[in-house]
Amino acid sequence: MQPKKNIAGIITWLAAIVTGVIVIVFPLGYFFVSYQYMAASIETEAEINADIISQIIGVNTEYWEFEQDRLAEQLARRPGKGYAETRRIVNTKNEIIAENADKLKPPVIMRSSYL
Repeated sequence: MQPKKNIAGIITWLAAIVTGVIVIVFPLGYFFVSYQYMAASIETEAEINADIISQIIGVNTEYWEFEQDRLAEQLARRPGKGYAETRRIVNTKNEIIAENADKLKPPVIMRSSYL
């Protein structure tokens, strides 16, 4: 009878390991893939907006910091997804020049791009 008890114990442990893998690894894998997609999407959007803002700054390099309305108008343009976002333009002194902000719920993913 000893070999049958060993086989039953081994099968029980294997079933527990397989169940643990299914319960933990698959949701964790889904989370990481989703997070990477979302982070890449936000980073791409930040780079595109930085390029557009850089063009505005390039037209008037001396006084671009005083064009808050024009810069804020550009920050208000968003894709049709409707997600809550905060967009800011800061100068080299880390002062906010223009901002378009929604109330964000944690956790928050942040990406930035240089102008």
